[in-house]
Amino acid sequence: MDGFTVYATNSIIGLGSAAGIVAVADLQGEICIDGVALVWSADGAQKLYDKCGFRIYPAAGAHVTVPDAGLLTDVGRDWVDSRLRIYVDEWHRAVPGRPLPPPFTLSAAAPALLVRLWLRGVCRDAILDVGRTTRSKALRDAVAALKQLPDIRPDVPPVS
Repeated sequence: MDGFTVYATNSIIGLGSAAGIVAVADLQGEICIDGVALVWSADGAQKLYDKCGFRIYPAAGAHVTVPDAGLLTDVGRDWVDSRLRIYVDEWHRAVPGRPLPPPFTLSAAAPALLVRLWLRGVCRDAILDVGRTTRSKALRDAVAALKQLPDIRPDVPPVS
């Protein structure tokens, strides 16, 4: 049991966009869950990078089953959703009178979202750190593959 799920929000007006990654890994019978929350502004500047880990210790002789893996992913997703809501609330309260942005939803997204973020240069340092610190081999491998992608930069117009 080793894999990861990527989540994304609709755009949060005034803040930008947000995503989450939840990875589940089996480390010699102990199930680990890594949750990652990312927020970036429209110009691609990273605003939030936070992560949290959970570990499940099965009772003696018990085994974690595949249905349990879905429940574990939900635990990580709930943490990501909560962390993003706390960030939005802190942002809202930071300026008196600032209107609260409309509600956002956190939905499953294609893993290709990580590729798009990488190619745009969004949250690269955070993504690299996720690759270094996750306990999920699948997520480490996905981040390693990102580092093999070509570097895409805006073309500089010729000087006339």
